Amino acid sequence: MEERLKNVKNTLGLFVIVAIFSIMTFYLNDSYFNALEAKALGVMAVFIIFNVLSALFTVLLFIKVKPQDYLKPIFDNFEIFDHAIIIFGVFSLLSNLMTVYVKESFYGSYAWLIGTLFILLAITAYLFLSNNIEFTPWVFIVVAAAVSIESLWIFLNFLKVDPFNLHSLLAESDVVRYVGTIGNVNWYVGYLALCMPIIFIMSILINNIFAKTGLIISLILMFYTAFTCNSDGAFIALFFIMAGFTFYGLSDKKLLFEVFLRMAIMYGSLIILEVLYRITDHTELDGYAGVILEKRVYLIPFILLVLLTLLVIMLNKDFYKSITKKAEIVFLILIIVSMAALILSQIPKFSETYGHNRGKTWIVAFRTFKELPILNKLFGTGLSTFGYYYEDITGSSWVRNAHNEYIEYLITTGIAGLITIITGCVSICYIGIKNIMRANKTISFIINATCLISLTAYMGQAFVNNPQGLNLGILVVVLAFFKWSCFTIKDELVKREKKSLKEEE
Repeated sequence: MEERLKNVKNTLGLFVIVAIFSIMTFYLNDSYFNALEAKALGVMAVFIIFNVLSALFTVLLFIKVKPQDYLKPIFDNFEIFDHAIIIFGVFSLLSNLMTVYVKESFYGSYAWLIGTLFILLAITAYLFLSNNIEFTPWVFIVVAAAVSIESLWIFLNFLKVDPFNLHSLLAESDVVRYVGTIGNVNWYVGYLALCMPIIFIMSILINNIFAKTGLIISLILMFYTAFTCNSDGAFIALFFIMAGFTFYGLSDKKLLFEVFLRMAIMYGSLIILEVLYRITDHTELDGYAGVILEKRVYLIPFILLVLLTLLVIMLNKDFYKSITKKAEIVFLILIIVSMAALILSQIPKFSETYGHNRGKTWIVAFRTFKELPILNKLFGTGLSTFGYYYEDITGSSWVRNAHNEYIEYLITTGIAGLITIITGCVSICYIGIKNIMRANKTISFIINATCLISLTAYMGQAFVNNPQGLNLGILVVVLAFFKWSCFTIKDELVKREKKSLKEEE
């Protein structure tokens, strides 16, 4: 009976993953901008089906198992970020009660659909998925297949090859901003941040030479999309992915070699992209991507990574092991200092035109917040309502969210909502970093590190991008696997401690 219940749980979890990645990659609807709203509605439908099936499963489970026996381990394994996620749902509902746009806030206005209903469905799905899902290689296979196909389509779009003729539905000026079957670059960057680390780690873990080669090609293609999608926000995600895997790799010499080798291959492969950029007809690149390719800036990190790869090979294994902890601490400090320096360097450049006019949006957002009644300052104006306030102040109906998730949630869920989000983010980072520094090679530690890198990359790009219904599905899956790895690691550590005590005896 227990084995049957376990199989049902795994099947439900796999259903969510297959359905969401299929929607992201294959679901097309010509009546929307590259199926933006259609995909978000598809993800919502998956959450509804999954939540209903999960509820039925739980009822059937309680016939065979005492509720307290099932629920106690779940609550025992609750982390701070679990509490933050639940409390955020409460504050989302509370903000909906205080808004003048009750219906719009509940169902989600515009095409993003991040309303109270969507958030509550997502949180409910996360709570069941995170406590019942178990790792299976099929998960990685599904993700790799979907991401590889999407990356190929985006790369073909760059070369003005449009397999589904989606760009014919757009004005010529909009073509460069819409990619693959996902849509606008602003929501593609979130997809890139969440998915690229999975392909990266798979290319290291898989030993079959044909599968490994395919995964490296997939990784290169996804790396190319960061340059060809015309979003500088993609480089924020890349920074966190590169820094994250370097930090993770420091725990083991062989692993660090593999990490640096992958990065060297990725940057070295840009010579192919540069050649195509110069000899083919393609969509124009702006921002950092064009500069990096035209001036061959990518050769600097490529040479540096080749040298680092060679250095790791030459280091004595015992010496490397003795400096690992110190290296991790030094690297963390370097990352914090680098981020602080980057932020400080951007402050003098800030104006209304900063970040493709994001500066104006942020200025209006803080002006909006300043003018809100005290209760709305505390609990927000209701999810998905930022555009109405922007239109009231500027008269423009073009901007519909803050192009910064943290500012967006400050307005729509208030100080209370933003504090819960920050608390959850800090908790995830603390737990993930602590587990990486425990340096264990089991699958739960590997998934913990990979999910942490995905989540921090998402947190980074969220400073310049929007909350999206279509990315929320993948975010829930990554969070669920991060949670699975957390409580699996706890079990492993308990077993390790018991084994150590027996050996001492």
